[in-house]
Order: sequence, then structure tokens, then C-alpha cells
Amino acid sequence: MRGIILCCLVGILCGGTLLRGGEELTAFNTTSDNIPPAGITADAGIDWCSHNDILCGDWKPMSVEEEIRYYAEELGDLLVALAICESSLNPNAIGDQGWSYGLYQINMRWWADEVSIENAKDIEFSTKWTLNKIRQGQGYLWTCYRTFNLK
Repeated sequence: MRGIILCCLVGILCGGTLLRGGEELTAFNTTSDNIPPAGITADAGIDWCSHNDILCGDWKPMSVEEEIRYYAEELGDLLVALAICESSLNPNAIGDQGWSYGLYQINMRWWADEVSIENAKDIEFSTKWTLNKIRQGQGYLWTCYRTFNLK
């Protein structure tokens, strides 16, 4: 059984990463009986929510740019610039007459054996995959990367 997360107490969207004031937070999983973990008190004013429930309070999900920076580590600025150039930060972008998908316009003619369309549209997967290609010296594969005059 999947765990349930104490949303209002820690401000985490179940299974996702949220920020408040730029600080990443950690979720607490409960047992399948909806019992908080040891040391966590379930006050009367605290709501428990399950996967895909709406957030409570003033917590907000990370923006696409924040997610890219989170997954791209020290190359966050580069990957954000690449995603702006390739897709205007749209994870659902489709280009090249239907061959390229996602933030980084991953072309299915060339990469279908490594990346599904669903994964190309997934911010975490596509950012980590693109970061890996850049670290392997394959940034030149992206037109926008080449326009940045990066080697």
C-alpha cells in the first residue's frame, strides 16, 4: 500500500517536491492506516491528504524553471536557457513536424530507443537525460546549444 503524506504540516504535494521561500522540504510518510510517523503529532487542524490531493496553505509547487534547476544541479542555468530556447519552458511542446517533444525537443527519429514520448515530456526524466548527453559532450545535438557557442 502506498504511503500517505502529511501535506499541511510539511507542505509537500504527495510524491512531488515543493518549495517555500526557496527551501526544499521533506515529506513524512504515514502508515497504510493513516497514522503519522513516530514523533509527528496529528493536530485537529491538520489535514491528511493522499496522492494527487490539492495542496493546503500557502505552499506552492515548483515552477518548471525551478524543477529544471533542481534536477540539473550545477548546470541549471544552462538547462533552463536550453529549455527556454527549445520549447519556451513548455514540457508538452511538440516540434519538427511531430518528431520532437518536451522541454528540450527530444527527437524521436533519433532517440526513440532511449526515450519515450511520455519521458520526453517529463521534466525530471528529460532534464536528467539531456544533462547526461551534455556531460557526454553531445550538447551540439541541440540547435539552441550550438547557438550559445558552447563547446
